[in-house]
Amino acid sequence: MISYSQKILIDGEMTGTDENTSDPLWVGTATVFGIQALRDGDAAGSVKLQASCSPARPNTLAGNLPSVAIPDEEWEDIPDSTFSVAATVGWIWSYDGAGFNWVRAVYTNASGTGTINVRANVKSNEVLG
Repeated sequence: MISYSQKILIDGEMTGTDENTSDPLWVGTATVFGIQALRDGDAAGSVKLQASCSPARPNTLAGNLPSVAIPDEEWEDIPDSTFSVAATVGWIWSYDGAGFNWVRAVYTNASGTGTINVRANVKSNEVLG
C-alpha cells in the first residue's frame, strides 16, 4: 500500500468574513484518506469538505494539483462534513472507499482572527495519478 501526506492549506488567514479554500486533493485511486484541519486564534465560523467527480487528473509535476482547473460549479458539499468553529481547535474526517476523484476543505470565517492549516493523508494500492 502506498501512503502519502500533503498539506493542502497552509496558514489560511481567518479575518472578517473571509473564506479559505484548500488546494484540491486527488483521491480518485485512494483506498482510504483522512483530512485534519487545525486552527489557532479566536476565529469563529465553519469548516466543511467538498467533493468533485471531475475527470481532471493530478499533475505530478505541479504538486499533484489538477491538470486543469476544476470550476467552482463542479464542487458539492459532502453531507455531514460541516463543523462549527468556536471553541474547537481541530477537526478530522476519515473516508473509506470514497466514490469521488477530488476533495477540498472550505473554511468560512464569521468573526475573530487566526489561521487554519489542513493536512491530508492518503493510502492507495496504486501510484498517485
